[in-house]
Amino acid sequence: MCSQKKTVRYDIDHEGNLFITKTTLVALVVCATLALWIVTPDEKNLTEQLSRSESPSVSLAFLKELRSKAPDNRDISRQMIATLSDSGDYETAKNLAKPLLLKTDGTKDWDTQVLYLDILLKSYHLEKSDQETKAEIRDFISNSIPIKSREYALAFADGAQSIALPSLSFEILQPHAKSTDHYFELIDLALQSADYQNALTIQRDIFEETPSLENAKRLLDLFTSSGSFHEGETFVKTYEGELKLRPEYIRLTVEYAISVGNTPLAISQLKVLSKLAPSPPLISITAKLAVSQGRLRESISLLETTIVSDPYPEDLAQLHTLYTWVNDIPNALKMSLALLDHNPSNLQLRNGVEEARAMGDLASESAFYQRLVERNKLDIIEYSNWLNASEKARGTIYTLSLLKQLQTFRPNDINLLFHEARLLSYLGQTKQVVAIWHLLAQQHTPTTKEAEFFYAFFIQMFEPNKALDVLTTPKDWLNAGNEYLNKVLSLAWETNNRGLALLAINKQIESSYQQVDIYRYVRLNTPLTPNTIDVLTSIFQKNQNGAALYEALQAAWNIKDKKRFKAIKALALKEGVFDNNTDAQIYYALSEVDKGNIGLAYAHYDQALKISPHNPAAVSGLLWLSLEYQDLPTVESVYNNNKHPLSQTPEMWLVFANSAKTLKYTKEADFWYTKLLQTNERNSAPALLSYAESLENSGEIRKAYELRKYVAIQLTNQLFQSKSGRAAYQSLVAYFVSPSIAKPKVQSDILAQTSTKDVEQRFQVYMNNVSPDDAVFWYHWSKTHNIVLPDSQALSLAIQTNDKEEVQRLLSESLNLSITEQYQALQFTGQHYNAWQLGQNALGDIGQPALEYQLRKMHAPKRQDYAHGIKSSVLTNTQWDMSTYSVEYFSPHQNGNWKASTHYQITESVDTFPTAYASSEKRVKGNYAHLKDTRSWLLAFDLADGIGDNRMGVSAIYKPKLNKQWQLSLNVGVDNAISASQLLHLIGQSNRIGGNITYQPTAYESLTAQLNWHDITTRFGENVGHGWDLNIRAAEQLFFNDPAWQLYANYATQKAHLSDDPLDKTNQWLSSRFPITTSTLINEDYEQISLGHRLWHGAPGAAGTSTPSPNYWLDMAANYNTKTHRSGLAVSSGIGWRLVGNDELSLTVDWQSQDRNGQESMQISLGYQYGF
Repeated sequence: MCSQKKTVRYDIDHEGNLFITKTTLVALVVCATLALWIVTPDEKNLTEQLSRSESPSVSLAFLKELRSKAPDNRDISRQMIATLSDSGDYETAKNLAKPLLLKTDGTKDWDTQVLYLDILLKSYHLEKSDQETKAEIRDFISNSIPIKSREYALAFADGAQSIALPSLSFEILQPHAKSTDHYFELIDLALQSADYQNALTIQRDIFEETPSLENAKRLLDLFTSSGSFHEGETFVKTYEGELKLRPEYIRLTVEYAISVGNTPLAISQLKVLSKLAPSPPLISITAKLAVSQGRLRESISLLETTIVSDPYPEDLAQLHTLYTWVNDIPNALKMSLALLDHNPSNLQLRNGVEEARAMGDLASESAFYQRLVERNKLDIIEYSNWLNASEKARGTIYTLSLLKQLQTFRPNDINLLFHEARLLSYLGQTKQVVAIWHLLAQQHTPTTKEAEFFYAFFIQMFEPNKALDVLTTPKDWLNAGNEYLNKVLSLAWETNNRGLALLAINKQIESSYQQVDIYRYVRLNTPLTPNTIDVLTSIFQKNQNGAALYEALQAAWNIKDKKRFKAIKALALKEGVFDNNTDAQIYYALSEVDKGNIGLAYAHYDQALKISPHNPAAVSGLLWLSLEYQDLPTVESVYNNNKHPLSQTPEMWLVFANSAKTLKYTKEADFWYTKLLQTNERNSAPALLSYAESLENSGEIRKAYELRKYVAIQLTNQLFQSKSGRAAYQSLVAYFVSPSIAKPKVQSDILAQTSTKDVEQRFQVYMNNVSPDDAVFWYHWSKTHNIVLPDSQALSLAIQTNDKEEVQRLLSESLNLSITEQYQALQFTGQHYNAWQLGQNALGDIGQPALEYQLRKMHAPKRQDYAHGIKSSVLTNTQWDMSTYSVEYFSPHQNGNWKASTHYQITESVDTFPTAYASSEKRVKGNYAHLKDTRSWLLAFDLADGIGDNRMGVSAIYKPKLNKQWQLSLNVGVDNAISASQLLHLIGQSNRIGGNITYQPTAYESLTAQLNWHDITTRFGENVGHGWDLNIRAAEQLFFNDPAWQLYANYATQKAHLSDDPLDKTNQWLSSRFPITTSTLINEDYEQISLGHRLWHGAPGAAGTSTPSPNYWLDMAANYNTKTHRSGLAVSSGIGWRLVGNDELSLTVDWQSQDRNGQESMQISLGYQYGF
């Protein structure tokens, strides 16, 4: 080589010129040529130099030239590909690289593979993560696996990682893992792709290869982060390596088990650890874990072993909690007592209190409380329990000393002061207790509890007034409860403090106290007022206190509050509270007498005597009542049964005297009168007059005269104050002077000195003598003088003067109206249904034949309006070959009545059209009647199927009440049935509007006119026509009952404007060769005059019978048709008979020789009804 040193020879001529020898020259040429060869770069060096060029275009030009000269040179091609990639021409680079991915022998050219991957990655990132490119990269990398060279594998793994394919990166690198660092890298890749199984496998391999605490921790952490809890538990349980018994390793497994919540595993490992390195804290930890697992008994067992040798407070507290959880109170109490030596918390002390109380261990309870007292931590609400435990465990004196010790901490504690008083009371220190009350009252307003405690000591000191002051010192003593108020009431009653007594008892009533002292309430509120009567009634309603209701009943009677008495009586009867109360039954009887219900009065007196057989008030009341109504059998029976048992009862002598006199027991009457006059210093005028009458009857006329004279001269004023006094006075005047003088004398006396009793008697005289003008005069005169007439008289005049407000007031407030008067008043005020109910309930129970007859006479006409029952009937029209079967139900309601019925009609043939098919018809009908005093409504519907379209008819009738002479009725109907002919009955329907007016100047004469307008169609929708009809009837009533008889004249006419429209659908139904027209269905003109009479008793077949069976009618009339000039006859009859109970079987027959169409007709109906 030219780099070696050689010896060069130089020749110099004589002129000094340097000459080179031939050999040297050759050597120089050779060396120069060699140097040029060395300096000239080869393709590889040129390629490397071009790669470092800063001009890609220049590099590409040279590379293309080189590649053209050496097309198979892979280095030049790869450089060219790299240069294209750097210049951003990825597509050209890819196309150039693809043929070079494999060598000529078919193996992969890894340099080109890496270069191609780089191009793909650059293209992917440039195109903003194009998914197609990503898929191409994934497929390219996947097809490259396996990669034997770690260098190439790293390049491909990096490429997979850069496009978020860690699992692919893991697959590439896994075969090349040769060191721990490589393994950690693989673990990271596996975790990135959530391939926990591989991560765990590698980490476990690492741990098994290098079993260190660090690797163990990594493995356990990986179990945790991957959620492989079961695999982690299995690993811990099955590991048998060298770290198994090292405490540090076991602590790691415990931490792992705790972190994943595997408490059983943690406990198991802790037990192993405690055996290797036993310590109480470790056992405590194990116990806590056992608790968290719910293994309480196991935890208790562990802790029990620790406290034996080393009782830490924490362990004692934990064990106490566990005992509490398993409800082992005795052992829990032991732990609480053990904690007393370890400065327990206040909460632990209170827990001990509860446990000691549960075990009934007063000594322990007292010990816990004492510790709280020493700390001054006892709550006010704990005072009572503390003192109770301390007193029972250590005695009152010791407890009092403890209380004083606590008072040193709390000198102003009112509660301690109260408890001090209580303890002193146990020691009998009454004066000290009273002194504490005064001290306590100065410091604050005492509570009701305190007052209730201290007042008893003032009672012990015989100071009830001060005791009452103590009870009423608290501001809220009225809200302290009924037992407290009972104490106040008792002391207020004892000390005559009416104000406080009323406050207390009124508060008890307000709070609905069940045991209100009715006796004291009545005495405190005497005289009773309507308001107190209402209060007593409300007491009964709230707590069923019968004594309260009786006092209310008695008070209402005494103050003559009829409205309240009536309401109280109704309430008592409803509840049955006085069924066995003699006095209440007497009041009932008196009220029924005032109302005229003598039968009920007798019943109440009988009930009173059943309860108390010889009760003077009941015997006296029954005798006076029987005497007034001349019920001699009752007088005799009651008198004879009671004259001996009650012979020593002075208040009975007068009624016994009158009874004996009435029964003609003259000697006995004299006996009683004599006894009465001898005993009473002031004898009554009525008694003397009665005695005079008895003497007169026994023949002692002179003595009777002297007695009457004595009364007339000396006892006139007293006589006027008695019942019927003016009448008796008038009799005396008539007896001694003259009847003609007596009447004006009495009347002038009344006008001069007004008295309610006098006006009442005078009014009754005029009513009995049928002197209405005089009665009205006295009525108006009594109003101007504020005279209150008896209710029956006031009602009669109110009705006569049409004063509805006064009638309603009497009806609401009066207790004295008889049944018939109440019935009359209810009807007069429009309460017809209530009148009906009153009559239904009263009939049969009145006990007075005359009153019963009067009520029946008033009640019977209402039966048809308020009947309740069911009726079944069959109706046959022989001329029309038609039968109708029906069932009807009728019932009253509060304002009237309602009916519902169903009908089934069968037609055998249709007039003169044998080819027509007459289908059966079903109908449902109903109506609702609303009856009022001044008006009434009747709403009805009629639904029918049959021929043609279904018919849905509705109608309404309105009847306003004008006056006694005039009556008006208006009606309207839509799609109603019409029976002007058989065909119309089957296929017709009518819309109508009309009215009826009746004039009745007297009870005998009446004139009625009815006008209706009709619009008639067929049920096929065809127009028949429209028109009107008029009916005028004049009647004369000859008799009103048994039987009633009436003569009448009747005029009837109709005018129909028939339609010319063809009846196509009707003719199609008839299937006749001869079509019909509208004139076939109804006559265009009709006019008839009738003369007849009607004989009847009741109304057979009508809902509700109003007269005794049998019921019947017979109506006969002769008529003349002015249009056809034909005369005819009409007969209608019916009979109804009661069979069994409240029922009726009825038969009616209606026959006409000519109807409106000039044809004979006959209709027969058979029905049966039963009333409920």
